[in-house]
Amino acid sequence: MKQSSKPKKRSIRVVLDTNVLISALLYRKRLGVISDLIENEIIIPCFIKSTFLEFQETIFSLKFKEAFKKVSLSPQDLINALVKRSIILSDPQEIPKLFKDKPDNYLLASAKVCNVSFIVSGDKEVQPLKQFQGISIVSPKEFLKRYKKFLKRK
Repeated sequence: MKQSSKPKKRSIRVVLDTNVLISALLYRKRLGVISDLIENEIIIPCFIKSTFLEFQETIFSLKFKEAFKKVSLSPQDLINALVKRSIILSDPQEIPKLFKDKPDNYLLASAKVCNVSFIVSGDKEVQPLKQFQGISIVSPKEFLKRYKKFLKRK
């Protein structure tokens, strides 16, 4: 898959872990600002096929059924909207092996392949790394502190 829409020149490429992305898109609350940043093309979510597949499989889980009812969307609606604003690239041949949890390693691979500025993760194993090959790893709170201001300028 390729990017469906052209990002604005000042857009920031980011990898959002699945939990952060679902919280931002479905539950909004504190992380809803991330959804607004995506909607306004201030940030561009980046994936490799494996990380996007993990996201898809997760949102089709029954535990999110009620959340989808509340926002009057289907999982497929959410996927379609996200694809239009994302970059999705092929999996690289080599995946880092820094973590026991395989999806965390794919998160790092996605960041490297997509040449992102940030990995946004709430994962307690990922956050202590602080950076991966020059890519900053930040908590959702830290990311919002840096980028919430961009919405006010629009």
